[in-house]
Amino acid sequence: MKKIFAILVFGLMVGCEDSEKKFDVRSLQQSILDLQIVSVHDAFETSSVELKARIDVLGQDLSSTSLSAAQQAWKECAVNYSFTEIYNIGEVDGSRVHLGIYSWEALAESIEEIITGGIKELQINTLPTGSRGMAAIEYLLFAQQEAETLSLLQDTDRLSYLQLLGTNLVEKTQSLNALWQGQSTKFVENNANGLDGSINQIINRIINTLAIAKKLKIGIPAGLESTPVDSLALQADYSLYSLELIEANLQSISNLYFQEESSLSDYVASIIGNTEVNDEIKLAFQRVQSSIDQLNEPLATAIKNQPTEVNELKVQINNLIILFTVDVSSILSITVTPTDVDGD
Repeated sequence: MKKIFAILVFGLMVGCEDSEKKFDVRSLQQSILDLQIVSVHDAFETSSVELKARIDVLGQDLSSTSLSAAQQAWKECAVNYSFTEIYNIGEVDGSRVHLGIYSWEALAESIEEIITGGIKELQINTLPTGSRGMAAIEYLLFAQQEAETLSLLQDTDRLSYLQLLGTNLVEKTQSLNALWQGQSTKFVENNANGLDGSINQIINRIINTLAIAKKLKIGIPAGLESTPVDSLALQADYSLYSLELIEANLQSISNLYFQEESSLSDYVASIIGNTEVNDEIKLAFQRVQSSIDQLNEPLATAIKNQPTEVNELKVQINNLIILFTVDVSSILSITVTPTDVDGD
């Protein structure tokens, strides 16, 4: 019996190896670069330029219309940023440029002290990450009601600080794009096994992004991680746009996994010889979206008013984590790296 079992296991291993050899991993990585990585980073850079333009218009016209346009531009920029997060790998990850772009928590006290102290010769890149980037811009555009925001922006130092932040954000998005252009060839050609392989890095970042959404973006703010309910712990708490950014994270993963040309789903199916796992993942994404659709208010209020529905969203995201951590990783021989936000 042991001999038979050994032969069966060996046959499965050989079958998997043959499937992997037949599947063109390099073409998969090229298609990920062309269809996903380039497009999402270009969209983010374009939206950052638009946000800066809206901030500049606001500086010339402190009106409700101009403020609303700048706020909308921030939201669109934040969504586009969320599509880039699963590609924070390799040299991009090592540069920590993402942290300089969006560190979530705006340091309100620090921001106000900077403004009070005057911004002459202010070097934005030397500031704490919570005093620059998307978080600081969000604070200046959304933290107060409209009338108070417009009144505060009559302070030339406050307005100039906002404009400097807009300029710095564009510079950061351009740096991010340049980093990806610099590592694009390496990404495509890298079919190494183990942690350094391109597909390995991508799958680990998918799992990490889902785990962050589950625990940090939902669980902790909603009081579902042995913590009190705290809307201030949400990403994008001032703009009340937390749920939309989670949705963008999830859509970016779905777009990547099921892209029309050579895809990760094709790779998985080629190894196991069927679409069963892909069908489960597709259904899991549908259930997550259904859970999102059940929330009929911003996440900041839903964590108090719809706790059951918020918990269901967390559960459905965890189901996705399990599928990628167990099924996909096993099939693709991925080495999953532990993080402090791993799914249960």
